[in-house]
Amino acid sequence: MTLWAGYALVDKEKCSGCGLCVEIGHCNAIVMDDAVASIDPKLCKGCSTCIDICPKQSIRMVEKDVAER
Repeated sequence: MTLWAGYALVDKEKCSGCGLCVEIGHCNAIVMDDAVASIDPKLCKGCSTCIDICPKQSIRMVEKDVAER
């Protein structure tokens, strides 16, 4: 598992709403919102597990702003 100095972000247009990322979520940052995944950046630990499990490759990591670190 790679830890990032950022958080995961969902491309809602690519997300199929399968919920796999919610099922494996280790930090409870991911919820289903209107049939697509939504990630709370404040709860995301940057573990990238959701990126690895997503069959549609709809999740990517983004860097936190300096003020957020």
